Amino acid sequence: MNLLLNDTNIIFVNRDFAFYLTILVVVCAIAKTIKRYYPAFLDRPAFINQTIRFIGITFWELLAVLIIRGFFYEMYLIPSGSMQPSLYPGDFVLVNKYEYGFKVPGLNTTIAAFHPPERGDVVVFLQPDKPTQRKMIKRMIGLPGDHIKVEGQKLTINGQLMATEFKNQSYEYLSLPQHQKIRIDTYFHEQKLGSHDVVIETIPALHKPFDLDFIVPQGHYFVLGDNRDNSQDSRYWGFVPERFLCGKAQYVILSFSWKDYQVSFKRVGRLV
Repeated sequence: MNLLLNDTNIIFVNRDFAFYLTILVVVCAIAKTIKRYYPAFLDRPAFINQTIRFIGITFWELLAVLIIRGFFYEMYLIPSGSMQPSLYPGDFVLVNKYEYGFKVPGLNTTIAAFHPPERGDVVVFLQPDKPTQRKMIKRMIGLPGDHIKVEGQKLTINGQLMATEFKNQSYEYLSLPQHQKIRIDTYFHEQKLGSHDVVIETIPALHKPFDLDFIVPQGHYFVLGDNRDNSQDSRYWGFVPERFLCGKAQYVILSFSWKDYQVSFKRVGRLV
């Protein structure tokens, strides 16, 4: 089974808020220049005059927001259970965007590199098969040049089996048609990944067998969800190009439960 590289020639791969904010800041800069150096241009209909004056005044505020949001920090809302038990749907995560280097908003081209990703990091990245549409969050497993083997639930990196230690288990009953129910068992194991002690979740009823043996190409990464049996990750859509990395998820700011619509601060804290 060959994993996709997901390289792309698309110029603007990251069309998120920072991308559109960059465009707005450029427009404001042009308006501010017109206001200062070409005042005669303001002798236009009142609407155009007021619009140019307004966006010229807001230039510095927008620039400050762009610098913070585009280069330092952003918020990410967890949309699914693929990272359980580390992250749950409704968790708001603070993402450090400068950890791996500054990137041009929209282009995702690195202009200043700092620390490369480490094994075990929780990373936010552009969805490899749909980079212009959405972002994803997973656990960093394979670095460039790593030899990875995935055999069922066994994970081997560079010849070393990533040992797991059983922690506990739980179960729930899933309702089926005709008033039937099926028991779903969930197992929790602790796994050492680099400097991270990660608790992973496995659900035998959802398990899909994988048999992978590959070397991570240069400039690419291999990621998995902590919910190993319920995660769409590199096993399905391939490697994550370095260009697609957006930042390192570091803190849970708050958690919102979709079941009872309650905001909780119990899970607030630094990610493992």
